[in-house]
Amino acid sequence: MDASRTPDLAPTIAVLGAVASGKTTVFNAEHVRHKETDRLHAMAVELSKMGADIRERPDGPVDHGRKAARGRACTTKN
Repeated sequence: MDASRTPDLAPTIAVLGAVASGKTTVFNAEHVRHKETDRLHAMAVELSKMGADIRERPDGPVDHGRKAARGRACTTKN
């Protein structure tokens, strides 16, 4: 997925790619790192905790999907 025009879809596509079969690549998403948080890094870290086979690249994640992800407790503190 080319995220250059739709950066807010990058996290959603990363989640879908984590549970899809096959390989999902998000690219041209460097600018997503400079939002409120580094969304690309956060997605890679949190999806990895759930069992996703995900590799973080400078311009977006690459998911090597799996059929099921493990649930995790939310660790965000408000």
